Amino acid sequence: MYVHFKEKIDRVIAELVIWFNRNDLIINVDKTGFMSLHNRQSKFPVKPQVSCNKLNLKYTAETKFLGIYITETLKWNSHVQSIANKLSKLSFMIKSSNGILSPYMIRNVYFTKFQALPRFGILFWGE
Repeated sequence: MYVHFKEKIDRVIAELVIWFNRNDLIINVDKTGFMSLHNRQSKFPVKPQVSCNKLNLKYTAETKFLGIYITETLKWNSHVQSIANKLSKLSFMIKSSNGILSPYMIRNVYFTKFQALPRFGILFWGE
């Protein structure tokens, strides 16, 4: 089964390379990684060696894609922590700007920045 799986991966990578070449795009192998999606109970997740243009791609357990953190177990802990950190900074900024900015401007900052952060990518969250 592992050999068949590896052959499929190699075939897909070859098709991707052809598509990139046809569209005059370059694959930056240093910034390209692969991830093995699995549940937390998997004691030995499948992590085959994947190569592109004869260079090995690095395995990653977590990546940021379009502003959303994705982990190999599809848990949201990293993404939630990232949002919490951003919200904390914005909360401090809003609190510090009290007395400097008008209530109208503070309200605008709240709705455009603070409230937008947790909503971003909500479709990917499965809500």
